[in-house]
Amino acid sequence: MIKDQIFAKLDSIKGISSPPTILKEILGLINDQDVSNKDLADIILKDPSITVRLLKIANSSYYGVSRDITSVNQAIMVIGLKAVKYFILSISVFSQVSAKKDKSNLDQKQLWTHFLETAVTSRKIAEHINYELPDEVYVAGLLHDIGLILLESNFPDEYGEVLNYAKEGEDLCQAEKKVFGVDHQEVAEYVSQKWNMPKKLHEPLCKHHLNSEEDIEKMSTITKIVCLADSIAQVPFDDVNNLYSAEKRLISLNMLSETLNIDAKTLIEIHMRLAGEVVTSANDLDLDMGDAIDILTQSNTKLFNIYIELSSLFKERQELSRKMLVEERTEGALESLKISLATLSHYLNNATMNIQGKCDILRMFYDKKDVKTLIRTLPTSLSSMQKSTQKISLMLEELSNISSLENLNFFNNSRAIDIENDLKAKLAEKFETVEVN
Repeated sequence: MIKDQIFAKLDSIKGISSPPTILKEILGLINDQDVSNKDLADIILKDPSITVRLLKIANSSYYGVSRDITSVNQAIMVIGLKAVKYFILSISVFSQVSAKKDKSNLDQKQLWTHFLETAVTSRKIAEHINYELPDEVYVAGLLHDIGLILLESNFPDEYGEVLNYAKEGEDLCQAEKKVFGVDHQEVAEYVSQKWNMPKKLHEPLCKHHLNSEEDIEKMSTITKIVCLADSIAQVPFDDVNNLYSAEKRLISLNMLSETLNIDAKTLIEIHMRLAGEVVTSANDLDLDMGDAIDILTQSNTKLFNIYIELSSLFKERQELSRKMLVEERTEGALESLKISLATLSHYLNNATMNIQGKCDILRMFYDKKDVKTLIRTLPTSLSSMQKSTQKISLMLEELSNISSLENLNFFNNSRAIDIENDLKAKLAEKFETVEVN
């Protein structure tokens, strides 16, 4: 399949070749600098579904308004004219493409988790660096993979081939080009131009995958933010959640966080609250994401697996000479010890994030006075938090055991500590005991 064929098919689909009337009107207002609150409210009121969602967003905990927002005009005052434009755009766009989800072979809830994690993380990063309009970045994060949705929903069988290549370790965009002659970023660029979407959104939608450090220098701030958030968010397909993907995400995360001047502590704080905020955001947007506890569990499991894979990657990369001076081995031991401590700290972060997430969910049900759901989820949440507490105790014990360089196991003829056998296996055995009990 070639690029021209892809675009020709997209052009033949009603709603892609030309956006529906209300979306066209909204896009016109976004690109009009002189639009008034009344102009925007008049268009919003034409669509009851959009009206309801906007009021729900305005009444969400994010804006912290003490009184109920009951009119579109009030919502625009609370959220802000420019932010409302972008929110309505995202709602309209996804209403348009969601109609095709029945053709998809992908897990829609898994996809939406990725979109929302990218959106929420984008907004948090924007707030941290004092970006002028965090809600604008939120919408860019929410829409960043629209090209992927259009490719997969219109060419589901061919996209299955893409995922097979990616499963073998090939870059997702390169796999798309191999099958389609075009990647999802180029599709997003094509559609955003077709629809005359705001220029500010063009780059995050079509350049959110980092290929080299040189790419960063050409990126706008909003694109850097979305690209970093995309690296932090869960991989949207199980098939590409592999070691190659984890390594690539880690490289992007390191380079982008450095250029945006965001330290590791801030990233950890953002990630610790991510799952709970995704559930809240899904609720605000009226999205069916399934059971909230399942989302938290999936998030924690994937995070744990990523760091298990990274520790294995570290071991595989330690191919050192047989003849090394004592000083070199000591230096290598210190480096490896640092990695093992970092690995344990990630496990600790995973366990504490689980506890924090469960607390956030229970608090949400409590605040909403949803006693029935609160009672139903309480036993599962308490059990999960108890296991996380036990795991924290076990990991603190392991931290104490590796606090010295004495009696550490090394690979043969190497200065690298045997993380695989001395740490990972031991933790896995202890964690298994906790799970059984």
